[in-house]
Amino acid sequence: MADYQVPQFIEDESRLIGPFTLTQIGILVIGCGSAFIFYKLFKSFIGIPLAVIILFLTGMLTFSQMNNMPLYKMIVPILKHFILPKSYQWSQPRFVKNLSQINTQKVLDSDTPNKSTHNFKKIDDLTKILDKGNE
Repeated sequence: MADYQVPQFIEDESRLIGPFTLTQIGILVIGCGSAFIFYKLFKSFIGIPLAVIILFLTGMLTFSQMNNMPLYKMIVPILKHFILPKSYQWSQPRFVKNLSQINTQKVLDSDTPNKSTHNFKKIDDLTKILDKGNE
């Protein structure tokens, strides 16, 4: 049999420039560019702290990891966690709705002298009706 090489590390992004991937370079360019623009627009009092904050967030986003996963890949799951509702509303499965439409009361009420005792024939009839409902 022929030997085939199995690709490894397919989840790793390829390095573009040195240790940086294309996504990291994009984040750095956008972050540093926006910090420079805010510094030039607002000058010293507001511009410098704003540029420092933007550069700090850019560095965190680019270089930090959470559970061996880059932080920029974790942003979407984190936002989904805080934005989407936390409660799950159960909806009844379709086949149960169809079974609930079957009138089982006819089988249970038909000629029973004593309603507290269950007759095997009636249970057998009820089983047949329920089996027909699933088909």
